[in-house]
Amino acid sequence: MNKFFKGIMESTAPRSFYRRPLPNHLIAFSSEKGKELFKQSLKQGYTENYFKLVGNFSSQSEPAYCGLASLVTVLNSFEIDPGKTWKGIWRWYSEEMLDCCSPLSYIKQNGITFQEFKCLAHCNGLQVSSFHPSESSLEQFRAAIAATCQSSEQHLVVSFGRKSLGQTGDGHFSPIAAYSREHDSVLVLEVARFKYPCYWVDVEMLWRAMHDTDSVTGRQRGYFVLKRDCAWDAGLVRVGVQGQVKELGMVFEDVLGRNLEGVGSGDAQKMKDVFRGVLEELDRSKSFRLEFVPPGIDLVGQGEMATQHEKNVYQLICDIQRHPVYQIACDILQERRLEFLGLQSGNSLNAQAALATLLFLALPEHCFDKLNHNFKTELHNFRNIKEDFVVLRREVERLTKQIGGSMKICSCKKN
Repeated sequence: MNKFFKGIMESTAPRSFYRRPLPNHLIAFSSEKGKELFKQSLKQGYTENYFKLVGNFSSQSEPAYCGLASLVTVLNSFEIDPGKTWKGIWRWYSEEMLDCCSPLSYIKQNGITFQEFKCLAHCNGLQVSSFHPSESSLEQFRAAIAATCQSSEQHLVVSFGRKSLGQTGDGHFSPIAAYSREHDSVLVLEVARFKYPCYWVDVEMLWRAMHDTDSVTGRQRGYFVLKRDCAWDAGLVRVGVQGQVKELGMVFEDVLGRNLEGVGSGDAQKMKDVFRGVLEELDRSKSFRLEFVPPGIDLVGQGEMATQHEKNVYQLICDIQRHPVYQIACDILQERRLEFLGLQSGNSLNAQAALATLLFLALPEHCFDKLNHNFKTELHNFRNIKEDFVVLRREVERLTKQIGGSMKICSCKKN
């Protein structure tokens, strides 16, 4: 009977946990000591960021989503409109929207790195100041904590190694919501609320935990100071990565660099062949997508917002069609349509050619480092965008930052 009972338990009850005990040197926010520290911080003016963060506090929905949950908390605390729907008619940031720098399928298994967090923050309307411990000091970290906790216009997110705090697990992200100057401790808003409660930790101990090395990148962790980028908008074109992230870096760096090596001045046909090769490689890799943001889906089609969006898309397409790269893109796509360009537009030639042109104009300059000087100058002039193409210039600048951020991520993961 005992063996029978044991067999049933082993086959039907996989090991699981209801939270973890908080190490003794960490102070639970809800404890009497934790409440006292908060009262002191409130009195001293070091809880200004707390209320917006707590009012939008997200608990991670997957075990590896700590970075996404931290970022969603910050984005919603700044009341940034994501420009796309969450559920029903509502626009609101949630973790599944943050897929522009790494595919969610990858993040679900592996989480995100320091650089990926930075990329996602940039792509979604934040100004980011990031610091590895080697680029900062304990005194500077403490000053950043004090500054962010005295303001509701900026937030601080830490990336640290849990083991250094006596916790189980590996790397982790969480926002800082208050500072006790008297006890030199910060309140960590624990986004993994299923595992640990929010807690107070000594600043110097947290600083040492950021020295932990990320096994993926080989670099130390660190912290971010995040502010709202008032000039940001959701954009007219959406970039996303999927499949294996490293393939995107291979396409943009290895393939592009290898094909451009040795291209001579005035070799227009070779450049057209390279352009075609890069587009086809992106299509085969299934690691990248580029599409127009549709107002009827993402912007809910409501009144002036949708109307202005449609006007901006129309102006963007007009600008693109007046650029000399557009005709080359049309010639290439006459031969073969590509799935990664504008799936929701019915794969029309004009839409795909516009997106291909935009991609070529947005590739960062260092993609062409292997060109000889004269041809590189010719290419720079060819890709130049006239001053009166205001909408196109803005969209290209935005995409260049995002593509550049993705390439840095890929390089980091390959090394």
